[in-house]
Amino acid sequence: MNNPANYIRLSRSADYTHHKYVVVLLIAIGLLGFTFIPNFGESVDEWHNAYYGELFLNLYDRGTLFQNPGVEYYNGPFYFMVMTASSHFFQNIIPGWMATDGRHATNFIFFLIGAFCLFNLTTRLMSRRAAWIALLLYLSQPLLIGHAFINQKDTPLMVFFLLSLTLGWRAIDLWSRPGLERSGMKASWSSIQRELSVDWAQKRRTSRIVLTLIVIVSLAILIDLWAELWLYPSVQGILRTAYKGMA
Repeated sequence: MNNPANYIRLSRSADYTHHKYVVVLLIAIGLLGFTFIPNFGESVDEWHNAYYGELFLNLYDRGTLFQNPGVEYYNGPFYFMVMTASSHFFQNIIPGWMATDGRHATNFIFFLIGAFCLFNLTTRLMSRRAAWIALLLYLSQPLLIGHAFINQKDTPLMVFFLLSLTLGWRAIDLWSRPGLERSGMKASWSSIQRELSVDWAQKRRTSRIVLTLIVIVSLAILIDLWAELWLYPSVQGILRTAYKGMA
């Protein structure tokens, strides 16, 4: 029987030798792009999405997010909240910018993150030259450049998709490296623990601190979502039932 791990290894590891050049290129494009941001006007549905971004932030501050009938949650509140909060940040630090400019800056930053993810993915599937061509095509298409600034729905969706593939493939790289006992069998829990312990000990202190903070923040978000979506509504339902004398 074929080892499932063999199928995972069909996707070769990313070639990271040119990633630093990509980062430098994206920073340069980002600085250039920021000079053009005030030239873009508001897109057709931007005001509507910005309104909901403000609404979602206010509901989150009050602890009533996802508890208001009639509010359109299906477009995805997360990015609208990020876009709105970051627009206020850019307004405060860049004189003369409006909220629209801040939203466009956020879209553009996500677009550049998508460019990095695209290069990372293409180095796994194609030659380095082909990866560079794909990156330059991505960065130079007039339609994509316009959407990089004024499209607050399709562009982030594309970038989050590319980012999920990039992180997933990176996780496979770490999982498939030598050290785990994978001779046609699933790695035992003890071997996984040993590998994680060795990996943790070999990491620099800065990396350990960053990973610890990521875990803490992730757990805090999960607990907050659990309380927001299940605990608070359940307690409120019990209290309403008790108040009506039905408990």
